[in-house]
Amino acid sequence: MTENGARTLYLHTPCPKGMPCHGAPPEPSVEHPAYRRDELNNEEAAEVVAARTAADRTVAAARPEIDAGVAALLDHERAAADALRRLHVFLQGGALARRWADVRRVWHRHRSDGAEDRRVRPAWAKWALWLAVPAAGLYDTAFFAVVFLTLVDVEPSPTNPVFYVALLPGVMVTVALLVAGHWLGEALFRSRERAERSLIRKRRRRPHRQRERDDLPWARWWLPTGFGLLVLGTLALWAVLRARDSQTGAVSTPTDAVTLLLLLFSVTAIAVKAIYHNPHADSARGADRRLAAAGATGDTLATDAGVAVAAFAAANERLRGLLAELTAQGSRHLDQAWEHILRRRHEHGRAGPHAPVFEPGRRRPLFGALAEPPLWTEPIEDGRQLLRDDEVTAARERLEHLRAELVEQCAEVTGSGRE
Repeated sequence: MTENGARTLYLHTPCPKGMPCHGAPPEPSVEHPAYRRDELNNEEAAEVVAARTAADRTVAAARPEIDAGVAALLDHERAAADALRRLHVFLQGGALARRWADVRRVWHRHRSDGAEDRRVRPAWAKWALWLAVPAAGLYDTAFFAVVFLTLVDVEPSPTNPVFYVALLPGVMVTVALLVAGHWLGEALFRSRERAERSLIRKRRRRPHRQRERDDLPWARWWLPTGFGLLVLGTLALWAVLRARDSQTGAVSTPTDAVTLLLLLFSVTAIAVKAIYHNPHADSARGADRRLAAAGATGDTLATDAGVAVAAFAAANERLRGLLAELTAQGSRHLDQAWEHILRRRHEHGRAGPHAPVFEPGRRRPLFGALAEPPLWTEPIEDGRQLLRDDEVTAARERLEHLRAELVEQCAEVTGSGRE
C-alpha cells in the first residue's frame, strides 16, 4: 500500500536466462493512482481518440453522398429557376390575356343576337354534310366512271390502271359540289347578315317596318321557298309515277323525273354545305380553342414551376437532413465512448463517485471540464454553406407572385367580358 492509498500489485516475472532468481523480490507493476473526475487517464483518452477516429471515418465515407446531395440540390435549383423563367416569359408575353380578349370580342359581337345566336350552327348540319356530300360524290363517281370506261371501251377491272383514272371525274364533281356549296354559303351568309340583321326593313309601296335589337332577324322567303318547291315537286312527280304504275308493278323512269331527282341530289349537297358555312361559329370556336390552349399552357407552366420549386425545397431539406445525420453519427461515437468510460469509472472508483459536470446549452463537448478532440467536420460545413434556404424562400415567393399574376390576367379580362 502506498502513501496515497493506491495498492501495489506484484506480478510473477520469470528470471532471465543465466541469472539466479531465488529470493529476488517481485517487481511492482504500473500503479493506477486515483485521479479527479475532470481528468482523463491514458486509457480513457485513447478510447476518446478512437471514437473520434471512427467518427472521422464515418464522415469521410459519406463524402460522396454529400457531393451527390449538393449536385442534386444545384440541379433542382437550376430546374426551378428555368421553370419560373418560362412561366414569367409566358405571362409577360400576354398570350392568355390576348386569348381572353379574343373571346371577349366574340361576346361583344353577339351580345345583341337575342334568341337566335349567330354562333350556333344547326346540330344536324355536321352529320348531314358528311352524309350528303359523300353520298352524292359516290353516286357521281360510280356513274361517271362507267361512262368514261364505256367511252374508252375498257372493261371495269381493278387490275387495269384505266379503271382508277375513270374515278377522277366523280372525285372532281365532288370537289365541285364542295366549292359551290362554300361559295354559295359565303355569299348567302353575307347577304343575310346585311338584310336580316338590319333594324329597319324597307318595303315598296308600304310603310317601312322596324324591329328591336333583341328581336329575331327578318325572314327571307325566296331561298327556303324555292328549295322546298324543288323537293316537293320532285317527290310529287315520283308519287304520280308510283301511283300510275302501281297496278302494273313496274315503275317507269321518265327522263325528266330522273333528271329532277339527280338535280335534287346535287342541290341538296350544295345546300347542306351552304348551311354548314357559319364564320361566326368558326370564329367563336377558334377563340375558345385558342383560349383553352393558352389556359392549358399557363396551367402546365404553373404546375411545372410548382413541382420544380417543391423538388428544389425537398432537395435542400434532404441535404440538411443528411448533414444533420452525419453530425449526429459523429456525436454518437463520442457519446458511446463516454458512456463506456463512465461505467468503468463506476467499477474501479478511482475517479470518485461523481460524474463530471455536463456542459449546459451545448452539444459538444459533453462535459465542460473535459476537453474533446475536435471532429473532422469540413465536408459537413462545406455542405451547410451550400444550403439554399434563402433561395428556396425566394423561389416560393416568386412562384406565388407569378400564380397571382396568372389569375389576375384572367380576372382582368373576364371581369369586363360577359356583361
